Amino acid sequence: MERIIKIISDSSCDLPKELIKQQGIDIIPVPLTDGVNNYQDSVDIMADEVYENMKKGVIYKTSQVPLKDYIEKYTYYAQNDIPALSLVMSSGLSSSHATSAMALDTVKETYKDAKILTVDSKLCSLAHGYASYLISLSAQKGHGFDDLLELLKFLQDNIISTATVDDLKYLARGGRLSNVTAVIANTLNIKPFLHADDGSLHLFDKVRGLKKMYRRYIEVLKERNATTDFSKSTILIEKSDDDEMMLTLRDMIKEEFNINDDNFILGQIGPTIGAHIGPGSMCMFFLKNPLPDKYF
Repeated sequence: MERIIKIISDSSCDLPKELIKQQGIDIIPVPLTDGVNNYQDSVDIMADEVYENMKKGVIYKTSQVPLKDYIEKYTYYAQNDIPALSLVMSSGLSSSHATSAMALDTVKETYKDAKILTVDSKLCSLAHGYASYLISLSAQKGHGFDDLLELLKFLQDNIISTATVDDLKYLARGGRLSNVTAVIANTLNIKPFLHADDGSLHLFDKVRGLKKMYRRYIEVLKERNATTDFSKSTILIEKSDDDEMMLTLRDMIKEEFNINDDNFILGQIGPTIGAHIGPGSMCMFFLKNPLPDKYF
């Protein structure tokens, strides 16, 4: 009997801890620094501390997962003959996938028969996390690498990622934003809307004020969803440091589409992504087409 494929992800995926534990997803922490101290995302620094410090002017920088960490992780699976699929943060945001591929090549020099694959998720934050979660569900049903990669391709093509930030300076500072000018007048209470294309971020709209921001999120759901029936949909919302903003959006969506709490996964934008988008940010993710039953 074939062993179930283990899913490896990294801490930038922002998947809630209870779902990580439920699925047994192996998380590799992403390094970050404040210029004085070095940290590992969600190991020795948590999101709330990052946002509080950013408000005080602390600048955090992230780096890719070190080569040695990938080698150590893949060696463990190779030594124990455990098949594994490593879903790496989008190459549009990080060079981690290239590093993970180099690490796997190194490990396979010793363990030539290792059943391990590393792939560019082409997704970021909770979109990456949701993909890790769904693929782990499929793996636990006994699906092999080919099916899991097919499912990943479906998710890459169908997950809609939308975000708002309070200030584009964080994205501009880190060079993580393409086709966007960071000259947004914060004094005018303008909320820039971003979407992710292969993990790279692009400005697609801007609105003024919170009320219009909430309505624009709902419009995105209507515009980008292939169905008008949201009863079987899962909508993912995450915030940096403002619970009220996230819960308000959830409640407005519930009322608009006559759905309930079971249709939502709520989370927090973790230190890795948060270091680049800053306090006051919020993201929403959903599938524009239903999940194919054959993978589950």
